[in-house]
Amino acid sequence: MPEKQKEKEPIDIPMPEIYPGMKTAKLTFWTFDEDEVDIIEPKDQLLRVETGRAYYNISVPPWITRKCRVKEVYKRVGEQVVPGDVLIRVEPV
Repeated sequence: MPEKQKEKEPIDIPMPEIYPGMKTAKLTFWTFDEDEVDIIEPKDQLLRVETGRAYYNISVPPWITRKCRVKEVYKRVGEQVVPGDVLIRVEPV
């Protein structure tokens, strides 16, 4: 993970491995509209996924320490994701 966020440098947020052995999850809900206007903040809830076990809420990763603008959404609601897939790209504001 990045040690320091550089000014305006884009940051890719990957799908975390929620539990050991997790293979896939279905993206069920983003907490923001999929455009470049929305701002995410540290510790905000980012999305919800469904696995074979349960629904899980995914928060902004702890290594993001500043407000960021959503720049690009790579995965859409209804798509299958695997740990490591890039979900979105954000840019510090």
